Amino acid sequence: MNLDKYDLKVSQNFISFQFVSEGKNGKILKGIIFTLIEAPNIWNLGFGDIDAISGEISDLVVSDNRDSEKYWQQ
Repeated sequence: MNLDKYDLKVSQNFISFQFVSEGKNGKILKGIIFTLIEAPNIWNLGFGDIDAISGEISDLVVSDNRDSEKYWQQ
């Protein structure tokens, strides 16, 4: 299978990642973050659009850029 890929920007601690979704709605900055929660060795995965003003990841936005067939490449 020959799929397009995302260029992935990785944080120094390998806990957060960024990439640009390119599709029918243009270019959208996306974020992924792993957060350790109270229980031992349990991590939460957060994913969504990065707000241009706050820099926070929003998992409430539905950007529907139709580019989910791509994969990540560091």
